[in-house]
Amino acid sequence: MSHLFHLQDIEFIKACSICSLDFGEGEHLPRCLPCAHTICSTCIQSLIDRNQKWCPFCRKHFEANSPRDLGVNVSLFDALQLLKNVKDEKSFGEKPAILDELKENTNAAGHELIKKYQQAEKNITIMLKKQNKQTAFLQELQTKSDETLKLLNKMKGITAHKLNNLQESSGILENQKLALTEKIKHIENVTQKLREAKTFKLTNPHFDELMDYIAMGEKFLPSLRSLMQGYEEIYKETEKDAYSTEKLVVAFKMSLEGAISKSKTIDSFRDTTIFKEFDILQTAMTIKALRKGSGYMIKLIKRGKLFAVQCNSDRRRYAKLSATSGDRICLHRLTDEPIPSDAHLLE
Repeated sequence: MSHLFHLQDIEFIKACSICSLDFGEGEHLPRCLPCAHTICSTCIQSLIDRNQKWCPFCRKHFEANSPRDLGVNVSLFDALQLLKNVKDEKSFGEKPAILDELKENTNAAGHELIKKYQQAEKNITIMLKKQNKQTAFLQELQTKSDETLKLLNKMKGITAHKLNNLQESSGILENQKLALTEKIKHIENVTQKLREAKTFKLTNPHFDELMDYIAMGEKFLPSLRSLMQGYEEIYKETEKDAYSTEKLVVAFKMSLEGAISKSKTIDSFRDTTIFKEFDILQTAMTIKALRKGSGYMIKLIKRGKLFAVQCNSDRRRYAKLSATSGDRICLHRLTDEPIPSDAHLLE
């Protein structure tokens, strides 16, 4: 039953429409549901105990862990108190102005409450759209990560095969280098001996042929040294290719680890959304965060150290922190529910 009523309906709405007991203080205090219907605290507690958190009249869902989480229909309560104090019909007729004013205030409060819940519904729709986009982005990122992982595994096999071939080539070049070194040493020894023999005046008839052989050896020696230098350059290039391939494998591994880490942590950003942040400029102050059913976290940063107070579904109205000049305050949202318009920080 709506708390918007006319004067002639006061007698009719003085009782709860569920249990038919008169509204009053304590367990039968009239409380407003988000849809603007009013029932007593006892009936609300009964709905919560049965986990049937919806209005008995319009079936609209509401969030509350106890009747205290829902607001009191102050206008109806005051009207019932006024009706109770009226002694006779004459005294009741003497106060039409008060009842008219009460009616206007109640109507205005009801319209304002409906506007707030309509705005909250729009905010929820916007947040759901954002969440769907984030989910699609994460799925796309996961698909790309899987494709990258497959490509890296394939490249890993190719790189391992190339490294094996390079190692075999390095062994062959090393053996050729040793063989050329031995040949050069042998030619140098022969040349040295021939030069020593040249100093003697021998009467050998084959002396001229021997000198030709020495000249040929001296011509062949630079060619062997040049060939040896070429093999050394090829060996160095092979070592560079092996080192570059190893660096490529390490870079791909690091890229994959970064992509997987980003995929796992991107969903946590919504839990740290800041919707109020400011510096403390005064000498000292007390910070209060109004609790409105949703979860909040006040972060107080003092000289690089973090102090946090979380306000969830407990029955405290305020969470208090003492801050001094130079500190920093951040009010975080811990759930996906829209931020109430009256959630704020007060000095």
